[in-house]
Amino acid sequence: MLYGRTNVVLWKTSGFLKRRIKNAEVLLWVWDMIKHGVHVTVHGLSELYSDGKWVIGVKKERFSTKYGEVSYKKMQKTQRVRKDYIKFIPFSFFIILPGGEALLPAWLLVFPNSIPS
Repeated sequence: MLYGRTNVVLWKTSGFLKRRIKNAEVLLWVWDMIKHGVHVTVHGLSELYSDGKWVIGVKKERFSTKYGEVSYKKMQKTQRVRKDYIKFIPFSFFIILPGGEALLPAWLLVFPNSIPS
């Protein structure tokens, strides 16, 4: 117990942080941005995974048919996904290394077309 309080968890509220820490809003904003960045990264990786599964299905479909023709739209999407996987190789460096995101602006200045779609 702190100072005779019966509820020990009471002092750990956001109101306590705002009263005790001058930069609580900044810390809360940083925490929200970290959570948002993790969410965006996980969503992007799941989209990349599902696109890869789709390309594998198109390739299987192409090889299983007699003539193996793929529509123009499927071929365009296949090429886009292939380019995204190639562009993702350097970006994996920024995701894997802690603090690697700090070098991302310099990378984009040197290679402006290296952003995966």
